[in-house]
Amino acid sequence: MISATDTFVTHQSVDESELGGPVRRRQRGAMAVGEMVIYLIVFIVFSALATWAGSYLIARGDASMATSNAQALLSSAPQFRGVGGYGNGSLLPSLDIAGAIPSTMTYDKETDQLTNNWNGMVQLQGKDAGYALLYTNVPQDACITMAQNVNLDKKIDLMVNQTGSGSGAKGGSMTRSEATSKCNKDYNTLLWRTNVSSFNNQGLPR
Repeated sequence: MISATDTFVTHQSVDESELGGPVRRRQRGAMAVGEMVIYLIVFIVFSALATWAGSYLIARGDASMATSNAQALLSSAPQFRGVGGYGNGSLLPSLDIAGAIPSTMTYDKETDQLTNNWNGMVQLQGKDAGYALLYTNVPQDACITMAQNVNLDKKIDLMVNQTGSGSGAKGGSMTRSEATSKCNKDYNTLLWRTNVSSFNNQGLPR
């Protein structure tokens, strides 16, 4: 025989069980939302890191390529010295005819305009016994790289942002501390000159 008390306990147990279902469902739902938020945060962080790493590698690649291109131009210039020196003007048409302009650079024959990796103007001028290479619009990190690593086996003066290096005897390169100090703009200008007296601070014949 079931007493009234037994009936009450049974109903009470059923009621607690039924109430527990929605509570557990809400808890599971909250946990699922929390996990989604964590996954989203992790995804955003990894995406940002991947983007940064990609940009960093591209920037390093551009700096290395620009260093190699500048070295090639400076090394090629002496081939075009005549009996009277380098003449008085751009050496780029002669380099273009000889196929000595790096293939990764853009040269417009009509305007005699050469551009670098950052769409900056590049000039290679000759004057009497010397020549000068000007690189413009060079990002700070790339400027530091180029200033340290363009190195010739002859005396050549390097200026960064129209400031002389005093390092001509070192083949046109700077120490890292010198380069970091002088490459102090978002976009910088580098100028190499083999005969300082023949060119102004913009790399043009005097």
